[in-house]
Amino acid sequence: MPIRVILIDDEQTILDGMKQLINWSEHGFQLIGTFSSPLKALDFSLVHAIDIVVTDVMMPELNGIELSRLLKQQQPETQILILSSYDEFDMVKDSFKEGVADYLLKPRLSPDFFLNSLTAVSQKIKKKPNKSPITNRYEQICENLSQQIAGQTRPLLDPLLFEHTLFFCYIPKNGHSVQNKALNKNSRSPIH
Repeated sequence: MPIRVILIDDEQTILDGMKQLINWSEHGFQLIGTFSSPLKALDFSLVHAIDIVVTDVMMPELNGIELSRLLKQQQPETQILILSSYDEFDMVKDSFKEGVADYLLKPRLSPDFFLNSLTAVSQKIKKKPNKSPITNRYEQICENLSQQIAGQTRPLLDPLLFEHTLFFCYIPKNGHSVQNKALNKNSRSPIH
């Protein structure tokens, strides 16, 4: 299965150049989207599994560091490469704090350098067990709901959805004693 990649840059000429920089399919990559708007890329990531994001750092709608943080919230396993014309330590440091895999300088970006960086992060992806996009999304939803339940900031859910979340997301992480407590609250005969 090819590694799914999206490219994001507000400058169309750079975006076009990145598309042509390497032969994506020849190296095991599938370019599934190119975006001049980081917000459109973020919307795209809500419904598509993405393995690698290559994004510019300075964009008018949303900078690449903030975009990285939001993408990692949606798809934690996604690897992110930042492209920048800025060789500033603070910017690099902030990028890595948000889980960025690599920080590439545009002036030094050659096909070989770009391909080496993509290949390095794709190795991290290949080492992880294969899961379907639906499984990944389900796990993300479970994790988000578990955090909401644990923090007691759970929005009002209908009882069926709450029980489903409790049994299939929260219980495996916190043990069956929690499950039994939940059942005892909602049943007439206690479970031991």
